[in-house]
Amino acid sequence: MQTKFRIMKKFLLSALVIFITSVSFAHQTEASTIILAEKQNDVWVLQINASLTAFQQEIKQAYASTPYKTPDEFREMVLNHIAQNLNLSFNENQNYILTNGKVQLGHETKVLFTLTKVPSHLETIDLTNTLFKNIHNSKSALLILKEDFKKTKFILNKDNNYSLSLSVTEDEFIDINIQKASMGQVSFLSILGIVIAVALLSKKVYKRI
Repeated sequence: MQTKFRIMKKFLLSALVIFITSVSFAHQTEASTIILAEKQNDVWVLQINASLTAFQQEIKQAYASTPYKTPDEFREMVLNHIAQNLNLSFNENQNYILTNGKVQLGHETKVLFTLTKVPSHLETIDLTNTLFKNIHNSKSALLILKEDFKKTKFILNKDNNYSLSLSVTEDEFIDINIQKASMGQVSFLSILGIVIAVALLSKKVYKRI
């Protein structure tokens, strides 16, 4: 009974987070969201939300020579466009299987996939998303939902080449590049502190002489 309650609670919380994130981006052509949600062991759901206008602009440019004539053709082009412009890897490999691609058309268009064979023990996650790179000032929010993990939102945009490399701790996903930059800053401050200390010490010794 407790296990069922935990699963239901997790589902409701995840749905609420997804809804709030989606609504905040729904009316912005340049904004999209990517949600990675753990469904059960080794099985995840990948959801991409963006305005229909954003998908239309990209599809028209990518398939200018063979424009779509029906909604089903448009859906097929969207799935192909995602396959060519979204790269995801776990633990530095791509052994997972992406299946059940579905496109739900609407003012806010949603694309859903099922990911299987995802490693049960995660060490790193790498993601590159160039789906909407041709849209001015495009940005994409990445949200990862995993049980007992902190919910952190990451942004992919032109500044980071629409790519993220995340390391996985005990209960959190961390942007490796930001972590390196932070460590570099700490190292610089440490070196600066040592230089100042040596300079002050040298000054004192000089005065004594």
